Amino acid sequence: MHPLFTPLSGLLRISAQASVLIVLVLAAQGLCGRSLQPRWRCALWVLVLLRLALPWTVPSPASVFNLFKLPTVSRTAPPEPAGWAGLEPPAPGDTPAAAPLPNTERPWLAWIWLAGALGTAGCAGLSHYRIYRRVARQRPLISETTLGLLEDCKALMGISAPVTLIETRAIESPALFGFVRPRLLLPAGLASTFTREELRHVFLHELAHIKRGDVFAGWVMLGLQIVHWFNPLVWLAFNRLRADRELACDALALSRARPGENEAYGLTIVKLLERFSHSVWAPSLAGILEDKQQIRQRINMIARFHHSNRGSALAVALFAGLALITFTDAQQQAIAVATEPSGGDEWNLQERLQEAQAGNQWAAYDLWDAYHRGKHGIQPDPAQAEKWLGEVTKDLWVVRFEPLSGFAPASPGEFLDRINKYSRARSGQSKIGAASFFRTTKQGDKLVGSFLSNYPDQLKASLAKVPGIKVTSAEKITARQFIEYEQSPQESIWDLKAKVKQAQGGDQWAMYDLWDTYYRGKHGVARDAAQADKWLGELVQNVWVVRFEPVGDFAPANPGEFLGRINENSPCRSGRTTIGAASFFRTTKKGDKLVGSFLSTTPDVLKDSLANVPGLKVISSERVTPKQFIEYEQSRQESL
Repeated sequence: MHPLFTPLSGLLRISAQASVLIVLVLAAQGLCGRSLQPRWRCALWVLVLLRLALPWTVPSPASVFNLFKLPTVSRTAPPEPAGWAGLEPPAPGDTPAAAPLPNTERPWLAWIWLAGALGTAGCAGLSHYRIYRRVARQRPLISETTLGLLEDCKALMGISAPVTLIETRAIESPALFGFVRPRLLLPAGLASTFTREELRHVFLHELAHIKRGDVFAGWVMLGLQIVHWFNPLVWLAFNRLRADRELACDALALSRARPGENEAYGLTIVKLLERFSHSVWAPSLAGILEDKQQIRQRINMIARFHHSNRGSALAVALFAGLALITFTDAQQQAIAVATEPSGGDEWNLQERLQEAQAGNQWAAYDLWDAYHRGKHGIQPDPAQAEKWLGEVTKDLWVVRFEPLSGFAPASPGEFLDRINKYSRARSGQSKIGAASFFRTTKQGDKLVGSFLSNYPDQLKASLAKVPGIKVTSAEKITARQFIEYEQSPQESIWDLKAKVKQAQGGDQWAMYDLWDTYYRGKHGVARDAAQADKWLGELVQNVWVVRFEPVGDFAPANPGEFLGRINENSPCRSGRTTIGAASFFRTTKKGDKLVGSFLSTTPDVLKDSLANVPGLKVISSERVTPKQFIEYEQSRQESL
């Protein structure tokens, strides 16, 4: 994927979380009514601005998103089947939710977003330029009386910065233009037709915009609106913010006015509305008649205004409460395999640390994964991630191999089936193992493979037993190379017509690949729900899920220990070109123990194989429906 498209999925999540906050702010304003002073109404919208701008959150049990289950966007492709991945942990990122956000693997979505962002920015830039071009040519007012009144109002508002007063036909209601060198714009003829007191009210209101930094805030709003242009709630929120800031400026102006001046100030607003009803929008403007629909609300507020701190405690509590529940994120939860009850404790940091310190590299990998990606409720910590990555890679090798003679695998499944048929490369050690993290890569017109291993000589000896495979290299891997390797995808020599031909011949790996391609839109093939359903129906015609549990003194704590015991004692991976005697391995927490399962087209063969494994007991064997297959395929490996 082009780097341009990568952040889009994260942006969608930020926008969705901000949408929840917008709804909560609107609800809070509606419930509090007059108890919420204008300045606090605006302050609540500042939370929305921050939520739209911040790219990160901290997991918390207090987060509202523990209730609103927003989709978690994965940074990688959907996980490959465990039958290909062997002892490998699930791919980074969370399991896709039932109702995912739009799939940003489709480049045209990113182009639509970019076009909308550029269009929004272009319209705003053009509006600003038109006003600037006309205002820049205007000479400032030099009337001593008017300028003296402006200076009196600046002193009253506590503003020392120079403010240029300009009368222009570029606007049709008073407005403040710019925040670095602010210009107070008056419609042509206003200074001569309004009384001194009416001008004073206009000046106080516009100077209140300077005092509050509203023009700068307008540019911030524009930047966020450009990025989140696709979200209608963001447009609604910013429209309400502009309306609420007028109320706040009215309140600030009245707090500096003389006692009993409310009615006269309100009459000035009405007079402006009668004489200058049309307002111009630009990000660099902050006017006095921005939202004519809100005039009644403004007049009511002006009429009953009296300077007071009443309701401040409620406002502070509301502000802090909304920040607490929306500036935090949902705690990550373990996801159980479909139809299997989950139980037991969540991921335990102390237990993982003890296991890693005892030399368990699966635990060291899990700690690196947690600190590197911020999983299991742990805040990302580069120092801790680097420490545990060093433990994982201190004696880790990448062993590469290629097919020879008449063996020409076109997919990871074909490659791994041949290895599993002739070699027990997976030795079942509690470390990463003699062979793990299987990867395939296209090299010209053939597919080459690789494993990571702590025991490269043992792995090379195992692969030497596999006909049609030749080891090409064995190299110690660095921390940086490990990260690149761990994130790299499985590749196939993929041809749609050949895949269809294989599937029509009964090859269920090909059926799976076709479903995966049409379901997720891979290999340059567009998503097609009808084709995905067709091949999924073919695939699951004779697929069973076989579940089993440890018994006696066998107590696996992670997928590696579980699969290692199976591979050491049972040739359950038959190497068939169908899904096989055993594939799509999954582990699930059940109370205080870990149970396992495979998908199989030959469940009786698989049960007989598992009967050879000491410490294992088969507990069920059931046919899989299409819906159950999707849930199972997307479920992740669990650990105790």
